[in-house]
Amino acid sequence: MKKSHLNLLLVLLSCMTSINVLAYCDIQVPNADGVTIYYNVNYLENAELEVTSRDYNKSSYSGDVVIPEEVTYEDHVYKVTSIGRSAFYNCSDLTSITIPNSVISIQGGAFYGCSSLTTVTIPNSVTTIEGYAFGNCTSLTSVNIGNGLTYMGNYAFDKCNALTSINISDIAAWCGICFDGINSNPVTMQNRLHLNGEVVRELVIPEGVTSIENYAFDNCVSLISISLPNSLTSIGTDAFKNTNLTTIIFPNNLKSIGTSAFEYCNLTSISIPKSVETIRSMAFRGNPNIVNITVEEGNTAYDSRNNCNALIETASNTLLKGCQNTIIPESVTAIANYACQGCSGLTSIVIPDGVTSIGGSAFLGCINLASVTISSSVTTIGGFAFARCEALTSIDIPGNVTKIERYTFEGCTNLSAVKIGNGVTIIDQYAFYSCPRIASITIPNSVTVIGDYSFSGCVSLTNLIIGNSVKGIGTSAFGSGFNLINVFCYTEQAPIAYSSFNNSNYTNATLHVPAASLEAYKNVEQWKNFGTIIALTDEDPKPTTDIAVTTATQEPAIVEHYTIDGKRINQLQRGLNIIKMSDGTTKKVIIR
Repeated sequence: MKKSHLNLLLVLLSCMTSINVLAYCDIQVPNADGVTIYYNVNYLENAELEVTSRDYNKSSYSGDVVIPEEVTYEDHVYKVTSIGRSAFYNCSDLTSITIPNSVISIQGGAFYGCSSLTTVTIPNSVTTIEGYAFGNCTSLTSVNIGNGLTYMGNYAFDKCNALTSINISDIAAWCGICFDGINSNPVTMQNRLHLNGEVVRELVIPEGVTSIENYAFDNCVSLISISLPNSLTSIGTDAFKNTNLTTIIFPNNLKSIGTSAFEYCNLTSISIPKSVETIRSMAFRGNPNIVNITVEEGNTAYDSRNNCNALIETASNTLLKGCQNTIIPESVTAIANYACQGCSGLTSIVIPDGVTSIGGSAFLGCINLASVTISSSVTTIGGFAFARCEALTSIDIPGNVTKIERYTFEGCTNLSAVKIGNGVTIIDQYAFYSCPRIASITIPNSVTVIGDYSFSGCVSLTNLIIGNSVKGIGTSAFGSGFNLINVFCYTEQAPIAYSSFNNSNYTNATLHVPAASLEAYKNVEQWKNFGTIIALTDEDPKPTTDIAVTTATQEPAIVEHYTIDGKRINQLQRGLNIIKMSDGTTKKVIIR
């Protein structure tokens, strides 16, 4: 009995040893041209071969290399099915490679750094190209991709900056490739795709295609027209992002449209069929020329109620996408992130009662939006919501809003009248950054925090009223207030204000504070450096939003800064400076 157990153990050990040796057995065999090629043998896969390198991380190949379909070694015939990880890594003298129709996979970094390789043909047998497979092939100009590819890893052609031709022969097969990430499709770098040698401009997707996978035509700027088949049911993430499509007709069987599928195209209209069940976020973001949006009657997930020229999610009453002709229905309760971003034709908008939230970047970059009315029902306005609305002249932030988010009104260059509701407690970083026409700001008593750079670049600011609850004022919150004259601060205890008035005229301005706190302000950093510090009086303006806001629409703004010897600088420096105004005049400013 003991002997039989011992024999069994010896057999098992022998098998384990054999498997271990064979699984990692390297062989080297010259090809028909006499070029030695190195392989790993995979006996677990019917004795197939994987091309590898002679030594890890060392250049093993040069010149023209032809990989054979089969290799005979010690009376065994092996089929070559894979090009292994880093097999040709940094083979900078490799000038051409022939991949046989037996290869199924090209693994990660297989040809990374082959800087002399100019063309590559991927045969129909290849189903997988892993990440960085051809990364940093800096001389690669042309890639021919076979019809069998089903997966391409992220950064597969990373840094192939000379690539000018990506050629395919089967558009249906291309639509079915699973691109692993935003940088997996080489079209995103080359900006165009070739079908049978011709640049893809007007494309017809054939019947039978049910899905256009993620990133399929991402950044294919040559694409101006596309016809979709009735068989199509889904369009993936970024599928047509950054193309030049102007019109799109969705088939009646379409079920889903992926995230950013048509982001930053040139669409002029959107018509959603009743079959569509899912539209992911930002699907139509950044199409500034849209004039008409409709949803077919019978769609249970989306609608364009009351002919509002908008795409609305029915269940949540959220406006997902608007255009220059949108009228927001009263039944809408939320405006999604990016809903009207970049709608250059939008000149006015009314946010009706019932809407409680305006999403981040909802109206970002609506450069001709001059009039905005926000109802008192709104409680949340997202970051960048109205940033860079260059035509906007006034804004009334309702009292139910508790926080003005980052960059909400950044770059509103004609904004001059601002009314902040009494419910706001936080004004976050860069909220009103670079609004050069604002001459007066009233911070209501509800505000406790004024964030970094929140009013920086408001170069026309002359009068600032700060309510009695402010505890802290961030770095450069009122920076570049070159015309600052009066600050009325109603807090009994001086707010923490480290460098809050950087590069402003505060050392020449008058600070008005509660009489009981006069001496305290005179001994606190930043505050003590004001030119004059005096007690508040009953005649001074109060921190309530009922106060009329003065404007400076006709006042010249500061456009450039110079040293005394005429050298242009980005910001004012300590000592004597020269500033150039928008009307061409210049002034001298001393910063202590």
